[in-house]
Amino acid sequence: MFSNRLKSEQLSHRAALAQRRSRIEALSHRAALAQSRSRTEPLSHRAALAQSSSRTEPLSHSSRTETLSHRGALAQSSSRTEQLSHRAALAQSRSRTEPLSHRAALAQSSSRTEALSHSSRTEALSHRAALAQSSSRTEQLSHRAALAQSRSRTEQLSQSRSRTEQLSHRAALAQSRSRTALAQSRSRTALAQSSSRTALAQRRSRTEALSHRAALAQRH
Repeated sequence: MFSNRLKSEQLSHRAALAQRRSRIEALSHRAALAQSRSRTEPLSHRAALAQSSSRTEPLSHSSRTETLSHRGALAQSSSRTEQLSHRAALAQSRSRTEPLSHRAALAQSSSRTEALSHSSRTEALSHRAALAQSSSRTEQLSHRAALAQSRSRTEQLSQSRSRTEQLSHRAALAQSRSRTALAQSRSRTALAQSSSRTALAQRRSRTEALSHRAALAQRH
């Protein structure tokens, strides 16, 4: 989307510049035509005067003097008319070239302002794109850091759980071993006590039998 907008703005800017160039070229071409016309008009007037003077030469001497005086008057009038026409042509060319130059200056200034605005727009868009990229990168980095922290926490919790389970298992084994040892010792003591009791009973019975036999022997 961003590249398409830039391309469309560049194309519209190029089209506007091409239209302005074509307008400026057309105005300069018109000014050149006006100058060429102002230059060719006094030349055609001189050629017409030369033709009229060449036709009047075969006349008589009196007519020649009249024609000479007429030529002098015509030359003065032609020089005056040429000066006036030249002044008018200069004034017209100035009046035409001044608005054209003013228009060209305005077109150049507007093209410069448009180029500056276009460059500022492109700079703003590039700045926005750079900010978006940096924000996305920071978000990715923060997301990665959060994932790494959560993974380390889960690993630590799992390690602590395994350690507690191992310790509890060891404690249970120790308790069971101590219980079995106590039970074995109790059974051993009970067996020893029972064996000692049986031995005492056997001794008592033997002594009683011997005493009974001795008493019987004494009676007989």
